[in-house]
Amino acid sequence: METGIPFARLARCLGGGCISGVLWPGWFLLASGCAPGPPLPDDVRLLSDVSYTERAMGTLTGRLFLAPTPGPNPAVLLLHGGGWRNGSPQQMDVIARRLVSEGFVVFSAEYRLAPGTRYPGQLEDARAAFAWLVDRQEVDPGRVAAWGYSAGAQLALLLGLNPSPGQPRPRAVVAGGTPAALCLFDAESRLLVNYLGAPRTEVPETWADASPVEWVSKDDPPTYLCHGQADRLVDIRHARLLASRMLAAGVAVTLDEVPGGHIAVFLAGRAVEGRATAFLARQLGG
Repeated sequence: METGIPFARLARCLGGGCISGVLWPGWFLLASGCAPGPPLPDDVRLLSDVSYTERAMGTLTGRLFLAPTPGPNPAVLLLHGGGWRNGSPQQMDVIARRLVSEGFVVFSAEYRLAPGTRYPGQLEDARAAFAWLVDRQEVDPGRVAAWGYSAGAQLALLLGLNPSPGQPRPRAVVAGGTPAALCLFDAESRLLVNYLGAPRTEVPETWADASPVEWVSKDDPPTYLCHGQADRLVDIRHARLLASRMLAAGVAVTLDEVPGGHIAVFLAGRAVEGRATAFLARQLGG
């Protein structure tokens, strides 16, 4: 991570989401651990490093938050951000605490990161984590949703919009700061090349396959999109384009445009999280 950044410049970057491709994932990981939120209720069980699948590189794990209410309960899979190359499940702890306080079982999963693993490896991991959660005895398999921010939102949306045949599908999706249309990024973006393996001109089909906007159909699950109006890392055009295509297809979608940039919305978006949680309660009967 870069050091010696003047505070005023850093504050401007947080507000507008203009942190560089080198700096922002590390700052995002550091700062998210300081995000305010509700404490973990005394009657909630938190199980760390819970294994959900095996890969050649080792075991993939996550953080399981078990609600105190008798099951089966509605559940939510959380997927962290970090540009597909950084991040950890702990980033989503604030959201997890809110959800489990409302009676949801929550699993915040890690997934393999780029460049060691290229797309669709991250999506395969998200699908495995979702299937694992659906099979938990504490969980009602018909009431499971996916929630992600930034890179995690792209994966959460692909779970809902591009389900694998024979695999469970989210009943609802919450996605914040979503890179939904990868064609809106520079064709040689280092971040996207790192994730997808090559510039768009060389593998246009891969860039399209990884874009949630390309998978919209009338049977998609209800979706709650939130996006910072001043986001200069993932422009709000991503959310607006996705929402317009979902509406045209007859999908129930909410677009919550809020003040702030990419990082600021995540760190200070408690009101947004409250509205998203209420959305899930309506969809899942939580």
